[in-house]
Amino acid sequence: MDDLNSIFIRQINEKQEKAFHELFLRFFNYLVVYAMRRVQRRDVAEDIVQEVFIAVWERDAQYPTYNAFRSFLYNSVKNAGLNHLKHKN
Repeated sequence: MDDLNSIFIRQINEKQEKAFHELFLRFFNYLVVYAMRRVQRRDVAEDIVQEVFIAVWERDAQYPTYNAFRSFLYNSVKNAGLNHLKHKN
């Protein structure tokens, strides 16, 4: 599995569209549930996660490992959720 994850993260770093499609399928639902813990609304959580995916696509960063990338996704969703709540109040 580590070899597959290494290949996957290399493809993400190379901005391969097929890898981003796989990324979306692999993480979208998990990230929405994670975001809902903060924002309490599915539609808002989905918007937050979609914005994070767009940011990942547009970002020029290189992710060293699959785990680092996964952590980046979850932290980005957490921060976006907190920002949403901050601006809502």
